[in-house]
Amino acid sequence: MSLQKRVNELDLLRFLAAVAVMFFHFAFRGHAADGYTQMDYLALKPVAKYGYLGVYFFFMISGFVIFMTASNNSVRGFFISRFTRLYPAFWICCSVTFLTSLVIGGARFPVSLWQYIVNMITLGSSSSVPQIDGVYWSLWIEIRFYFLVLLFMALRLIRYEQTFLWVWAVGTWILEHHPIRALNDLFVVEYAWYFIAGAAMYQLWSKGPAWHRFALILLSFVLSTLKAMEFVQSMASYYKTDFSSISVAICMAVFFLIMLLISLRKTMNLGRQHWATLGAISYPLYLIHQYFGYMIANRFLLYWDSVTVFWLTVGISLLLAWQIHVWLEKPLSRALKALLEFFPKSRRIKSEMSS
Repeated sequence: MSLQKRVNELDLLRFLAAVAVMFFHFAFRGHAADGYTQMDYLALKPVAKYGYLGVYFFFMISGFVIFMTASNNSVRGFFISRFTRLYPAFWICCSVTFLTSLVIGGARFPVSLWQYIVNMITLGSSSSVPQIDGVYWSLWIEIRFYFLVLLFMALRLIRYEQTFLWVWAVGTWILEHHPIRALNDLFVVEYAWYFIAGAAMYQLWSKGPAWHRFALILLSFVLSTLKAMEFVQSMASYYKTDFSSISVAICMAVFFLIMLLISLRKTMNLGRQHWATLGAISYPLYLIHQYFGYMIANRFLLYWDSVTVFWLTVGISLLLAWQIHVWLEKPLSRALKALLEFFPKSRRIKSEMSS
């Protein structure tokens, strides 16, 4: 089965997942807890409060994309591709949020130079230094997933990816009931079912239907949905708002159905459209929108109503994400990739010359 180089639908889905998270933050989360902003959108609130599920969708998409990347790459190539994907946009967005906090953040969004330096190095994953933006929490989950795949590639087990996924699934189920801290961290147990589902979807897309792939997807769907429904109680308690576990289950079913249609190549004309620009800005949009958006919105709220400020803040976040990608992220990523690819070559050249 010949593979196309890009699954166009995933670009659109990444963007929609980022927008869902943005709506969750702007129309619900910022007002509902922690006093980040008074911006509220009552008409969107009943739907927007489920936008946090977009992060779960991100993890599923990541499972698909990362296994696609790993299956057609070397260990070094995989590392470079992930490093140049994660860091440039993060450095830029973290810097913008840091500077904005210094100028207009006030006591509500305090930052320090040390906090900024540590965030820039660790992608906000340090346990001892606060994150400059709360959305950075999911990057540590992604990094652990990348490390697991990198380890899998380094051990030259990529050809046994189906076996690896089943071992990961069984191990996750055992560790959920009998946790071992180090292994739970290694296998990303708390979010593993989303990554496993995405990876199984990639296998279905690349190698065709097989009962063991459908079984793994079904298992991932059932267990990830149960976990998502259980988490509803924590959400309701924290935000002092009712959440429907049935609505969460329906959203999860929609996520899996969409990914299944893509994996079976049943999306027809949607897959022929090019959504690359939307896919490209989804990461900077995810990184830049929350605290930056709250700070900008709080200024606008001095002059306009919440609904007007909501759409204005959404528009500014989208425009800024696009500008960051075009003018800063792309050139920095290219330069960083060239640098990382050059050093091993330069060392080889010097070694050959000296011999």
